[in-house]
Amino acid sequence: MRKFSTFLIVLIIQIAIIYGLYKWYVSYEDETLQVEASNNYSKPTLDTTNVPKQKDILPTKAITNSNQKIDHSLIDEIIETANNMPKKGEANKKTSTKENVVAQTDKTKDDKIASWKPLIYKDADWNDISTLKRSKGAYTGILVDINTRKVLWAKKCRKSVSIASMTKMMTVLLTFKAIQKGAISLNTVIPVTNEAYRIGGSQVWLDPREKFSLKELLKTVMISSANDSSYLIAQYLGDGDVNNFVKKMNIKAKEIHMPNAHFSNPDGLPETYATNDNRATAEGLVFLAEKLLQYPLVGKWATTKLDYFRENTKKEIMLTNTNRLVRENFPGITGMKTGYIRRSGFCLTATCNRNGQKLIAVVTGFKSSRERNKFVGNLLNWGYKKLAPSSPETK
Repeated sequence: MRKFSTFLIVLIIQIAIIYGLYKWYVSYEDETLQVEASNNYSKPTLDTTNVPKQKDILPTKAITNSNQKIDHSLIDEIIETANNMPKKGEANKKTSTKENVVAQTDKTKDDKIASWKPLIYKDADWNDISTLKRSKGAYTGILVDINTRKVLWAKKCRKSVSIASMTKMMTVLLTFKAIQKGAISLNTVIPVTNEAYRIGGSQVWLDPREKFSLKELLKTVMISSANDSSYLIAQYLGDGDVNNFVKKMNIKAKEIHMPNAHFSNPDGLPETYATNDNRATAEGLVFLAEKLLQYPLVGKWATTKLDYFRENTKKEIMLTNTNRLVRENFPGITGMKTGYIRRSGFCLTATCNRNGQKLIAVVTGFKSSRERNKFVGNLLNWGYKKLAPSSPETK
């Protein structure tokens, strides 16, 4: 009996160690303070007794809830710039004008037929930059003047690599495309599913007994990189099947000219095998970020330092932006998305706008978020200095 007890204790310890190692391995996002509970809120224990089944709460077709009123305070600035609204299809007539404005982009053509301009590499600096020692830490990277499409710097920028949570940029893009088409609105209420509840990594602790508006879920994705919210949105837009949404992600990647891109999930969590991870090139992520910049509301969330989820409730959670450049008020920063899993290293797609000069920087493979952040900040400054007109003394 004593031997059996000893064996049982050892077994329990081993299981605990293995579980601890697994939890450490899936510490996917690069910032530890991204999701904090203001009242020490912990993930609830799942009680499935009264939880509706997935087929009962996920509609076979996403339906716009036109009876609810949108939060105008978030979009007043957008309305001021949308004086010439194009005519929409019949589906969009069910939604309010302001809801349509939220989804409106600067370019109204569909990505399939929209004119596409390749990047210009003629005068680009390649590989490590001698004046920026941290450039050695980047496995792949690129810096682009998006106004002229000139590449200022590139390093293995067409090599397909794991992109971790930068994946969520595609998830958000497809969501706003769905809003544009009138298939869903920011006010659409989405019930939490058991599948979304089980998603690990960075999250906002969704509970199957809850339901949230699409707007609230998107906010958690863009500010604090919530995996569970990303999964839930994809599941809803996939008519209950995330795989349907993932197929759309891969189709959209081809439409916007993302070479060698592959998506397996909507959140960026690692797959069982490295070859199945979400992958893209630094060049392709520039095209993806460029599409997202067309949506003012995305930019608003991407530059929000701090906000709250479940505000004014006992389960209130503080959302902290995972992009430290945003939190530190880096000059001109407009977004966009961080990422980290062990196989990708610390990644970042950063967008910046100084006096109308727009730069997009993408890096992957850094060993620490600190080195990544410092390099990207220095890289953007380097880029703007390179674009600055020469002084009389240097002409």
